[in-house]
Amino acid sequence: MIELQLQVDVPGKNGGIKVWDRLVFAKDSTWKVDDFRRSTGEKLVEGPGSFEAEDCVDRFGRLRLTVEEYEGRSRNRVGQYLDPNAEKTAESPSKKVDPPSLLEQLGDDEMPM
Repeated sequence: MIELQLQVDVPGKNGGIKVWDRLVFAKDSTWKVDDFRRSTGEKLVEGPGSFEAEDCVDRFGRLRLTVEEYEGRSRNRVGQYLDPNAEKTAESPSKKVDPPSLLEQLGDDEMPM
């Protein structure tokens, strides 16, 4: 497992926010590792390969940020890592978001990391 600490740029929030995520190397979780790698510009090839924690340092990409409710508390989490080559959705970060409503909007917007 690789634990990621992501610095997410958020419109209206100087310095962005930190979000933690985990890439787990289990048979049913390799899709998330591949999504992260694709999101940060890596070209995936067939066959065995190597991916280590050091390979995650200083990468840039896009993600969909969601808000998770747990025991009455809200926290930001990675909903999906987005392929930079895929067409942008209508919910892109280029739409203007007023800072007072930013926290309400974080669950549905794509955010650069």
